[in-house]
Amino acid sequence: MRKSEFTPLQNLLTAVINQYNLKPQFDGATICHQFKKLTSGLWNQKADQNIKALSYKKGTLTIQAKSSGWAQQVQFKKTAILEQLSKTHPSITIKNIHIQINPGMSP
Repeated sequence: MRKSEFTPLQNLLTAVINQYNLKPQFDGATICHQFKKLTSGLWNQKADQNIKALSYKKGTLTIQAKSSGWAQQVQFKKTAILEQLSKTHPSITIKNIHIQINPGMSP
């Protein structure tokens, strides 16, 4: 019997991301996902219904808030959010958070 070689999925994923220049999209998805996890810890489950990450581009994370009150909550915790995201993903530079208010946003 011949021993087959096993390539870890992480290695394949990294190779595909690099080959097709998908790093900006991958970084954006990673930061948006991490923001969602972070909001539950900073506030509670209601945050998921009132705040969501829309995109990450060129160092700016764009957030959508359902009301000015939730936008203010994000603004109050902006420094902590930026620090936590930078700590969990040091290879991705996050300089700013841009907040949009959309009362009709869907969770």
